Amino acid sequence: MGKALALLFLGALVAAFLVPFHGLTLYQRAARRLSPPAAETHRQRAPQPVRRERVRSETPKERLSDRDRKALDRLVSETGTSPADSR
Repeated sequence: MGKALALLFLGALVAAFLVPFHGLTLYQRAARRLSPPAAETHRQRAPQPVRRERVRSETPKERLSDRDRKALDRLVSETGTSPADSR
């Protein structure tokens, strides 16, 4: 009776470690829980807050010549967008 119980216990122990349960074996779950991922082992710092800067429209620093202004207007009209649409 003792040998059968020991064999049953050994089979249950092997099944617990080698049979997948919800995709992972008990051994894999323990390995993931006990060892941190490689990226976290080097340095664990508090995350930096994300700085969001607004895009501010600036006044043009250069003046366009009449010829360049007409070429720019023609290019913008060909693409089907206007400067007012980008705001």
